[in-house]
Amino acid sequence: FDYKQDADLFRSAYFNVTKSVIDSIVSKLANQKVRPFFTPVNGTYKTRRIVKQCQTFFDTYFDNQKVHTKVVKAFLESCIFGIGYLYVNPLTYQIEVLPSWSVATLNTESIFGNPTKLLVKYNNFPTTLLSDYDIGESTSDREYVTFEQYVDTKAHIYKIYINGVEVKSLDYKADVLPIVQLRWNNSIMGNYSSSIVEELDGIQTQIDLISAKISAASQLTPANTTYVLEGSNLTPGDINNRVGNVYGVKCPPGMNTIPVMNVTPSPIDQSFQTLMEYYIQKAYEMVGISQLSAMSQKPQGADSGVALQTLEDVESDRFEQQVIN
Repeated sequence: FDYKQDADLFRSAYFNVTKSVIDSIVSKLANQKVRPFFTPVNGTYKTRRIVKQCQTFFDTYFDNQKVHTKVVKAFLESCIFGIGYLYVNPLTYQIEVLPSWSVATLNTESIFGNPTKLLVKYNNFPTTLLSDYDIGESTSDREYVTFEQYVDTKAHIYKIYINGVEVKSLDYKADVLPIVQLRWNNSIMGNYSSSIVEELDGIQTQIDLISAKISAASQLTPANTTYVLEGSNLTPGDINNRVGNVYGVKCPPGMNTIPVMNVTPSPIDQSFQTLMEYYIQKAYEMVGISQLSAMSQKPQGADSGVALQTLEDVESDRFEQQVIN
């Protein structure tokens, strides 16, 4: 956003408010360590024992798969791209975080909330990783291939394609797709969901423009300006330096002499700084982040522990939709 006439200047300061907001939100929701919980209802001793073993298995499985870390990563993608994906690989049974641009479902089915077909496509997939799918590297003579996984819950099939050629086909018994969608906002129609980046794009642009103006003014405005009497034995060239400018002035009528005057000019009007701080504050307010979360600063007037706890609870309620998603 730097102006063309500022191409000879150093790079202006960049305030990435969008990243700061996203990092604050992801850190806050990372505290929600969710796990499956199994409990019998009026069960027999055998049922309670099975449920206890099932609970132990899934707790261990979640720890081994680092599910909490992967959920946080998928939620980070939802903040940036609008949607994030967790994928249970039908072949390896590993929980994976899929890039949002590699997943496709039928939009017509997603509108009604029950997609039945899934395609996961990787371009430039390394052939060295094909062994994880029991596929030899000799399948292709290239170092990178187009790798696709296709799941159909109606036909109950799972297929793998390499460069458009089917190389593996297995039965898929489940009635739902092996994928979980994490969204920043609930989608109204189809797969589209707005992200924080889209919501703050206008504010971030204004912050960048103001920052460029302030940076240019601070570099171009002299740090010190000296005025001397024009025609005196002291010339501007005698005391000019890198951080200041010297100007000769003529005395007004009726004045014979003028003292040497030093002036420290302001680089830019204070309103620009005030405006930038206003936009930064609005960016946090739009998403629902408080100073306590974003900057570790106590809001003005909240002096007691009860007040801080109340603010924390109110802010947590703001993101209840994201926790549910």
